[in-house]
Amino acid sequence: MNITTYSSESITGIASLYYLMIHADGEVNEKEVESGLMMIKYEGIDEAQFNDRFKKCRNIDDEILYRSSIKALSKCDKETQIRTVAWISRIADSDGYVDPREWDLIYRTYELELKLDLGKILDVLKTLPFSWN
Repeated sequence: MNITTYSSESITGIASLYYLMIHADGEVNEKEVESGLMMIKYEGIDEAQFNDRFKKCRNIDDEILYRSSIKALSKCDKETQIRTVAWISRIADSDGYVDPREWDLIYRTYELELKLDLGKILDVLKTLPFSWN
């Protein structure tokens, strides 16, 4: 388990990115959904808040949704931002393949928008469980 406390802002950011990630390649994979559920439990994220935000994502244009997720995550501390990108990366790889559109979302988020250290993301990623193990 982690020590990060997930605020309303961080839940908005992570739920929005999760929505975008599982839809990035045009096919929602069961393992991606399982990984998302595992993330919620592992991180101690308020499931009702997460699901409420996730449902709202369906009615928002992808670019507007992405912008709102970055805005929300920008208000969070670096540890939360890093954990979020690490989880989104884990979810992208949960089906055994990271689609180029998924990689674009990851890269755009950590490098171009949040300016996060890839090494720190990889360090956290190594600690996260896989859904199929």
